[in-house]
Amino acid sequence: MGPKRLLLVDDNVDLATVFSLMLERRGYEVMPAHSVDQALSYSRFFKFDLVICDIIFAHKSGYVFLESFREVSNAPVLATSAWTLPKEREKALAAGFADLLPKPLLIEKLVVAIEGALIPSASR
Repeated sequence: MGPKRLLLVDDNVDLATVFSLMLERRGYEVMPAHSVDQALSYSRFFKFDLVICDIIFAHKSGYVFLESFREVSNAPVLATSAWTLPKEREKALAAGFADLLPKPLLIEKLVVAIEGALIPSASR
């Protein structure tokens, strides 16, 4: 069983690049996407173990991504956002995100969230 494959969806190219490198150093295989459309295209051709997706994009939201992604995969999706008030977290969880992580992201907290989301539901 090889490394876990992650899809990292964020329109901030620098942030996506830095976190991709940091996660790769921790043993994950990471594919960055910089738009919802690009991420959805990747999800039709590749199987991902987990997705990390920003909520706010210029053209389509992370909610739009999640709804379309569910047509091809049941992999857990972690949401990220600078807007993390309790109502935003409740909305994200109700929509089907595994968790909502506040930006700026801390790599240690991101790794803990990834590992927690990768645990099969039956063993949680």
